[in-house]
Amino acid sequence: MSAKIIALANQKGGVTKTTSTFNIAAGLALKGYKTIMIDFDPQASLTISAGYEPLDFQYTISDVLKGDAITQAIYKVDHVSENLYIIPSIIDLAKTEVELVGRTARESVLKKKLAEIEDQFEYIIIDCPPQLALLTINALTACTDLIIPCQTNYLAYRGLKELIHTIEELKELLECKINIIGVIATLYDKRTKKDKEILEVLEEEYKVLGTVKKTVKAIEGMYEGKPIIQMDSKCEVAKAYLKIVDDIITL
Repeated sequence: MSAKIIALANQKGGVTKTTSTFNIAAGLALKGYKTIMIDFDPQASLTISAGYEPLDFQYTISDVLKGDAITQAIYKVDHVSENLYIIPSIIDLAKTEVELVGRTARESVLKKKLAEIEDQFEYIIIDCPPQLALLTINALTACTDLIIPCQTNYLAYRGLKELIHTIEELKELLECKINIIGVIATLYDKRTKKDKEILEVLEEEYKVLGTVKKTVKAIEGMYEGKPIIQMDSKCEVAKAYLKIVDDIITL
């Protein structure tokens, strides 16, 4: 059985996309599912959040896109779970993206690489860069499902509508199937009227998988390379992510 491939994407940065990726992937792994995280962002935020230094790896996703075997770039994140793995990123990925432009079928390079390992995992979770360029298009082409983290402010909401419109165009242009699982409302501040209003609109127009409140708890774990669901499973942020994980499992 092939893995379910889930991308987390938003062309806007600072929406806790990487935090969401790490907690969802870790949550699946801790529940017994063999899961691999793909750090597809040249900033390597997911790699760093998991407690690693990008330069310490011999192989990264950049090498995979250049033609190296994908199996060489798989590393176990055993300080979180024996079921969790990662393909790390590095700043060189930005240069690799530029080089991809001249290749044939450039939108499908990641999809072809993941096909080599998708029968080895139950979930593949991709952390996309914060722009809708060739790397993100590769992730969207490769994924079976998409989750969109969206901050509860007006500009982020406008960006969400534009992103979904672009995704519909990509589906038609590239003839790929992208199932949008739903939206994660992030950095929510219930004390702010505008946040409440945007959350209400999101709930009316989209399937909101969960609401992650604005709190330092969401990023505390990165200093120890652990997700918040493992650091403090009883806090509100952890509970929100664990509910999202449960929803994903039942899809």
